[in-house]
Amino acid sequence: MSAFDDIYDKRILTDEDFEAVRKIVLEEYFSREPVSRKLDLTAEEAKLSSDSIIQEALKHQFSLGAFDRVTGDLIGCRISVMRKKMDGDVFPENLDDSPLKIRQLFGIVMSFFKNGGIAGVLKTEDYMQCIFLVCRKDRSQKGLGTELMRRSLKLAEQEGCKKFFTIAFSHYVQRIGRRLGFTTVEEMLYEDYVDPHTRTRIFCDIAEPHHSASLVVKNL
Repeated sequence: MSAFDDIYDKRILTDEDFEAVRKIVLEEYFSREPVSRKLDLTAEEAKLSSDSIIQEALKHQFSLGAFDRVTGDLIGCRISVMRKKMDGDVFPENLDDSPLKIRQLFGIVMSFFKNGGIAGVLKTEDYMQCIFLVCRKDRSQKGLGTELMRRSLKLAEQEGCKKFFTIAFSHYVQRIGRRLGFTTVEEMLYEDYVDPHTRTRIFCDIAEPHHSASLVVKNL
């Protein structure tokens, strides 16, 4: 039992939690995560880029949510997928008809996997992937994100996964990763990244303390 168990009810998220998850992702993740904030995604663009991913993740039932014991509100969540539950990678393969900002968002994501896809980079298909780690801003300084990630690692171990990874766009998620023993496999400095669609450095002026996107991996 941790101190968080006295404050939050934590449980595996299901399809019935979709609206609550969508709400916290739209209001807390996209408004604060440095890349999507820089792109200034509209609500509709944010939904287009995340709805299908959230729906897929909830089907797997490996995502964790923390709910306020008093109000019942979803305060934080870690949204994950397991590769062996999927037919392919979670990220869309064809974005040609998508709005430019969505192509730019997924462009930096896929830049980490241009040589062999996710399984090729990780050298295994037996992995769990954290898509979103998000906590309500008024609770984010209390260690809840670290606790959700720590419990997720235990869940991945129980499921027999060999690796757990995420792309950490935020300095704070990178710090959580270091705290929990993740290894940075690849790092993309925002000031150096060239958007393949516009051939410009679209993230060069992202404010500190965020300075890079990192592919971080934990061997289990």
